[in-house]
Amino acid sequence: MTLIWMAKGNKMKNLERFGPFSLERSPLRLRRDFEIISLTTRQLETLELIVNAHGRIVPKEKFFEVVWKDAIVEDGNLTQTIFLLRKALGRLPDGGEFIETVSRQGYRLAPTALVPNSVGYTSSEATKTEATSSEATNTEATSIEADQLSKPAVNEGREDVRSPFATILKQEGAGAYSDVKVLLTRERLLLTLIIGLLVCLGLAGWNLGHVSIPHPTILRSVGVTNDGMQKSIHLPLLLNGDYLYVNETIDNLNYLALYNTDGERIMRIPSPTTGGRGLSIMHEPYRLLFGVPWDSASPFTVLSASGGASHIDGLSGRTIAVSPDEKTLAVIKGRQLLLADQAGGSLRTLAMLPNVAYWPEWSPDGKHIRLTTWAGDYRQSLWDINVANGSLTPLLVGSPHEHTVCCGSWSSDGKYFIYVVDEGYRSSLWIRDERPNIKLLIKETEQELVSGPVDFWNAPIISHDNKRLYAIGHEARGELIRLSRGEGGSVQSLPEDLSADTVTFSRDGHWIAYTLFPGGSLWRSRPDGSDKLQLSRPGRMTRAPQWSPDSTNLVYQCAIPGETWQICEASVDGLSVSNLTTAAQASGIATFSPHGDKVAYGQDVERGFQSQGDIFITIRDLKSGQQEKLSGSEGLSNARWSPDGRYMAATAAGTQALMLLDFQTGHWSKLTDQSVNDLIWSPDSKTVFFDTRQGADNGIFAAYPSTGKVEKYFDAKKLRRTGFPPWRLSVTPDGAPVVLQQAGTSEVYRFDIDLP
Repeated sequence: MTLIWMAKGNKMKNLERFGPFSLERSPLRLRRDFEIISLTTRQLETLELIVNAHGRIVPKEKFFEVVWKDAIVEDGNLTQTIFLLRKALGRLPDGGEFIETVSRQGYRLAPTALVPNSVGYTSSEATKTEATSSEATNTEATSIEADQLSKPAVNEGREDVRSPFATILKQEGAGAYSDVKVLLTRERLLLTLIIGLLVCLGLAGWNLGHVSIPHPTILRSVGVTNDGMQKSIHLPLLLNGDYLYVNETIDNLNYLALYNTDGERIMRIPSPTTGGRGLSIMHEPYRLLFGVPWDSASPFTVLSASGGASHIDGLSGRTIAVSPDEKTLAVIKGRQLLLADQAGGSLRTLAMLPNVAYWPEWSPDGKHIRLTTWAGDYRQSLWDINVANGSLTPLLVGSPHEHTVCCGSWSSDGKYFIYVVDEGYRSSLWIRDERPNIKLLIKETEQELVSGPVDFWNAPIISHDNKRLYAIGHEARGELIRLSRGEGGSVQSLPEDLSADTVTFSRDGHWIAYTLFPGGSLWRSRPDGSDKLQLSRPGRMTRAPQWSPDSTNLVYQCAIPGETWQICEASVDGLSVSNLTTAAQASGIATFSPHGDKVAYGQDVERGFQSQGDIFITIRDLKSGQQEKLSGSEGLSNARWSPDGRYMAATAAGTQALMLLDFQTGHWSKLTDQSVNDLIWSPDSKTVFFDTRQGADNGIFAAYPSTGKVEKYFDAKKLRRTGFPPWRLSVTPDGAPVVLQQAGTSEVYRFDIDLP
């Protein structure tokens, strides 16, 4: 077989070569020798722009214009794509990257990568020259040796090391020469056979490499709903043939809404229990399973087709999933994965999980359960549990998304698993190829499937015929609402269109600081919105900024997506940004002492997701860096120092009861047994505002340390709150609580999908 390349210099028809790689254009794909490198379409299009520039800088705007022309995306999309490309390409011999970052301009191909085969590989021309030279040398050597074999040896007293065959001839005499010729012929024949075999294997590999492995593809997308209803993005969609069940909330009441796949709402089913959400379906007979995801003690409720509701006796937990044969229930309770029969009996522990978990999903064959564990902040991971023996296996180990993934769903044939990559400020849908031995053909079995134009994609589920994918797309926007006492609320006079997760006012009244939602970056500005400056580092998520008493510094929570929360400090001019804590243990919100020389903080134990290690409040001296445990704070977190310095308010881990330390007496007391979500002091230190978790008594409350009195300040049942979970409270300079109310939308989308 002869391969003919129509080439001119280093450029071939529809081919660009750089280093050991070849970028083909029809179809667009990347090869290293005979191996096809598995890349997504956007990764390939990004690489094509860089390679076509031949070392010139490609501006960031160019990538958005060409690669993401039909989507609204942020810099993080491009950064992540470049990261994955660098991972696929590997390193240059000098340790550098193939793709270089040019600060504030864009990206380019490294100069040393411009020359084909310049990264430690021999070029084809060099190989051909070397082979020709080697052949000539071998021919000459064979001729010389054969000639020498027919002559008497010179210097008989010395050992002849020219050839083993010459030694045999000397020992056996001239008559052995014919045997040597036979031996030489056999050796050459064996060598020829080996070379032929290697050539055949190489051609087989070349043909295999030229077989294009089809990838899952989105064919088109369409909005299923467009009604503006508040849909839960943290609970699964339930699919029953051509009908979708969606958890919705109206005036703080929960419903399971039934839609057909064309988006027509058929009916709304009220939750049979307070705080209950639809979690799973049983078909024979037809029943809906409800539970309270944030309360492991709440029993699961079964709602029959006739409307009758009953509890599953003795079975409670956060969430539940029904096995494919509907004989077994998988229940998550705390860190336990439990199995029970469909009546709730024969309860047993299948596995102890590394952290609190949610979103269990059975494999179609019923042999595996996959679920998401939450480590207390934005660290979420996917785990696979073998139902036969309870063994746990983490998924995506070594992937850049290992700790930012959640909420998976299988295709009905078990060949694919779709999941969410949640980076805090945005999320996208990815798909994992589960076909047996697929890694023999492609290196990367995961690919991004859906990204943008909405901020967050959640709750993916694939139809039974594997032709459609459904998911909830969430446009994350909010508006800051100032709450007055009672039922009503009025908009606080803050910068217009400010969608901020938390906002805080400096004590001198000259500044505000806030974290953008959903961007997660920290900014400061004047109260009228002027003189705006970003204080946080790029790529960091931030929360809960707190001003120092002299209004010169801020402390706040900071984290790289997928890592633990730390505490950072920034100056008001943005010239100084530093970390006060390390990633060794997740740090909660920091709060200044009245003189600004110390900060107090607890561990990040929001929603009870941190279950390991000691829990207490730490006091840190900002000048010396010394730390000490606050006396009597064992088991407490969520610390808040009163502005006048007299009190420390905190919540009890587990019960979330509100506790108060009076520094004058050194005594801790309980202000309320209610389950507190967040708390904040009024500027005059006379009131602690707190909000409760969703439930019958959902509201904003005011506690008065001087009297111990607690009263409901605002009934929050009709508030549509939003923000990064858990929701945060803010307070105005005149002492009114502020919350972020939802101004975005959540709708169900359908994607026609090709799963090869």
